[in-house]
Amino acid sequence: MEVEKIVEVEKEVVKEVIKEVPVEVIKEVVVIKEVPKVIVEEKVVVREIEKVVVATPLPAGAAPWSINLRATETKFGGHLIHGTHGPMSHFDLFQSGSIANIGPQGPMYDSMLRVNPHHPMTPVVGDLAHRWEISSDGMNYTFSIREGVKFHDGTDLTSADVVASLNRVIFPEVFQKGLFSRGASTFRGAVKEITATDKFTVQFDLALPRNVSFIMGNLANGFNIITTKKVLDANGGDLKKLDTYPGTGPYKHLSRDSEKWVQNKFADYWNPNAGFLDKLTNVWFIAYSAPMAAAMEGGAVDFADYIPPGAYNTMLARGHGGMEVYSGFITSIGFNNGRAPTDDKRVRKAFALAIDAPALNVMTADIQPRTRAGWFDVGTPGARSLTEMDLIPGFRSPTDEDLAMAKQLLTDAGYPGCKGMPVLEIPTRDLPDARVLVPAVQAMLKQRLGCESKTSIHQTSAGAEIFREGRFHIIPTTMGSHGVPGSAGGAALRKCDEPNNVAGLRICNRDFDKVVDAFLTEADPDKADALKLQIRTFWDEDWPWLPHGETPIQYGWYKWVKGFPSFSVSTYEKNLHKLDWVWTTQSR
Repeated sequence: MEVEKIVEVEKEVVKEVIKEVPVEVIKEVVVIKEVPKVIVEEKVVVREIEKVVVATPLPAGAAPWSINLRATETKFGGHLIHGTHGPMSHFDLFQSGSIANIGPQGPMYDSMLRVNPHHPMTPVVGDLAHRWEISSDGMNYTFSIREGVKFHDGTDLTSADVVASLNRVIFPEVFQKGLFSRGASTFRGAVKEITATDKFTVQFDLALPRNVSFIMGNLANGFNIITTKKVLDANGGDLKKLDTYPGTGPYKHLSRDSEKWVQNKFADYWNPNAGFLDKLTNVWFIAYSAPMAAAMEGGAVDFADYIPPGAYNTMLARGHGGMEVYSGFITSIGFNNGRAPTDDKRVRKAFALAIDAPALNVMTADIQPRTRAGWFDVGTPGARSLTEMDLIPGFRSPTDEDLAMAKQLLTDAGYPGCKGMPVLEIPTRDLPDARVLVPAVQAMLKQRLGCESKTSIHQTSAGAEIFREGRFHIIPTTMGSHGVPGSAGGAALRKCDEPNNVAGLRICNRDFDKVVDAFLTEADPDKADALKLQIRTFWDEDWPWLPHGETPIQYGWYKWVKGFPSFSVSTYEKNLHKLDWVWTTQSR
């Protein structure tokens, strides 16, 4: 299968930057101590990418293509232990977006399309769909589905299962009113209808013109899995309480408890060149936590993801393996654009001016590696340099002038000195970095503006529901920065009438919607870059959230674990959890 040409250039520049760093933040007693200026190093990565890579489909009549992840030296068999974030609060991949779900559940499922983890550009290639045709006007996609594929319950895959699963992704209310789907907002209303034209052919008809990268990238999203029509119909599409809904993936459910999820090799897996282990045990730790680091460094797990920087560096120093995955995520402080007082852009901007965004990265440097960032991925078109951000209130550490402006904005909004403002709700997921960020933000708003707030901590998947339902004023979050589908799903480009839109961070601006539609349709890279600058202008004015750092996800593995890429990867990280490329020379 051919791959369209792509060019990527990266260069790293290390600069010394003087920061004001609050080194003590106390959660219950809100304190930020004055400290001397310190010098820290920041790494700037410049990335130039021509386009998203999508594999060229095979001509009609050609033998079905399948990915080959098997090297000459690949060995079959063995048992490995995988450390990942968890546990989850429910089991429905369609409703999730959390590593707590895709980390252990990903190996049990296939999708229509996938990314190739062994190619530096992680191109989108076939998975259960082995070829496709796109109409000349780009409004119709026809996919050929593999024949002879078995689900884990022994039933045969047909186009009816694919249509039901993708309806669950894109049109969840086909199953029941009010049913949530993360993928519905990812596809952004672009799909009109999904139909089975025969037992092994599926057709997508678009409602809105979209470029090929948008459609194909979203179909390759790791959460958009295929299960049986029967199980979806029987459960009204809601799989939150069902941990064994059938997949067609390389590994099959064996057992699960409060600490781990164990899977065996699926003997009837359709691809002989993927899925090499006999047994895979997924063990749960809080992401970036000390127990995660101890498990990695102490050999309790063979490989792990979401490990803290110290463990990552230790593994490399000992001669073991590791990689970084850049997902297009910008770590941010989110504001609820649909709930007073943060529905007022003057209030949002005031908060952005008072929060020390650069310091947030320094405070969490030992937990997560972060490169200071604005609205867009570092080094991509439209991204501002450190020098530019140092000149812009909100992106820089607050000056006296910035704080004076923030106080005036609150007065103009009717909240002088935060008087009359409700107590701000700042929930967070139970993650080590968030436990640092939330009290820091709380302290900054209290000390600098006089705003009162209360915090709360929630299990990861439950925290995602709080975010989705808008039960907050301020929340630490990650935003997809530039709308490249299949990476961060364009999470930042929220539109007024988008199905299943995030309540808290939605932007409802009809003029902005027109620019978003143009951006998601535009295939010309130069024109798309110009539209990104228009998008940036809207965000500069509205401050829907406060971006502060780009965070790569760090993986580590021991020498006997084989099959991982030998390079860092730029893709939506949660597309990489099928783990069908992993093999071992040493079994548990």
